[in-house]
Amino acid sequence: MLMKEEYSEDWETIEHEMMHVEDYFSNHKIAFTEKMAKLYFLKNLKDANSNDKIYECLDRSKKQLVEIKKKGVEVRDDIEKISKEIYDTEMAHKNISLEVYEKEYNEMVEELKQLEIDLKNQDEFTEVNNKYQGLCTEVKNKSEQIAYLEKEIAFLAVSELEEEYHKLKEEKSRLESKQKRLSVIQYEKYIEELYFYYSTFISFFNKLIDMEVTSSISGSSIFIKCHNENIDVEIIIKDEGIQDIKILKT
Repeated sequence: MLMKEEYSEDWETIEHEMMHVEDYFSNHKIAFTEKMAKLYFLKNLKDANSNDKIYECLDRSKKQLVEIKKKGVEVRDDIEKISKEIYDTEMAHKNISLEVYEKEYNEMVEELKQLEIDLKNQDEFTEVNNKYQGLCTEVKNKSEQIAYLEKEIAFLAVSELEEEYHKLKEEKSRLESKQKRLSVIQYEKYIEELYFYYSTFISFFNKLIDMEVTSSISGSSIFIKCHNENIDVEIIIKDEGIQDIKILKT
């Protein structure tokens, strides 16, 4: 077993040295080839009429270089001419696109005005809001009555007054509970109306023009920004109405 391992190691060493010998031989072969090529080139230079041929070759190359430079100038002029035509075409296209966007913007403003009118005509939302405001007033009045009765009870131990006090307490709790329900209804209705308005608005934009639309909410205001490579539009909506529209041409 040991002899086999030693034999394997000797074979690997021989194989490794063989690879080095082959590399060494290849390098010398390349160097020899380069040397012979240089000697052949020098020998040809010594032959008769070699110099005349070299001068003819140089003169011919010089003439060709002049022609190439001349063609280079012509190509450069052609490139400048084509570049100017491309620029003029792009500017004309940009002006046409701007007119189209202005027309679409005017149509968009009219559509937004109609959406604003539709949103303000939501009778159901107005009815729920009026009920909620009425209950708020009623709860406030009941609270004032309870506060007054609490002072009276502190000085007068009258059972009827206490009974009225407890009735008012129960009535207040009932009204507050009803107020909370209406508050939830009012909020949900507001969210529905806001979603309807926003969805209609975004759908209108996507149909009207190809623009990137983003939105954000700050307090009671909604900021909608529309952008493409030619124009930026910012719309500010507050209290369910359009407060401002800004247009920036890029």
